[in-house]
Amino acid sequence: MTFARIIGKTIDIIGRLPDSARRLDNERWVLGLHTAPAELQQVCGWYEIADTERPADTATTTSDRSVELVAGVPTVVWTERLEDRAGTVQ
Repeated sequence: MTFARIIGKTIDIIGRLPDSARRLDNERWVLGLHTAPAELQQVCGWYEIADTERPADTATTTSDRSVELVAGVPTVVWTERLEDRAGTVQ
């Protein structure tokens, strides 16, 4: 699983959960964050990233992956972009 740390409606870190983190509401440390319930992880600003299926490439397009907040949830977003006929990305 991949997580995003969200501070002030902005994703500032994407990756694995740290072993510990500070709560955003009272700044107390939470140890063993990777085994804590999701609600406690979220109080520390960490949310699991919602994965989405990658669209199939076509003869003329491919897709770039990014993580964005969608309705407040960190979500994998695929953005289509053109490829030229030689197979190089534009």
